[in-house]
Amino acid sequence: MSDFRDSIKNELNGLISEGASLIVSKEEGKKVFKKLNKFD
Repeated sequence: MSDFRDSIKNELNGLISEGASLIVSKEEGKKVFKKLNKFD
């Protein structure tokens, strides 16, 4: 049973870190976009 829980925990941690990196890259994208807009 503990193996099952551990695998779920690992899966969740993977999803969370994936989501966090997506959010970060989205923020980075916004910064780049703002810089690009300044050159208009």
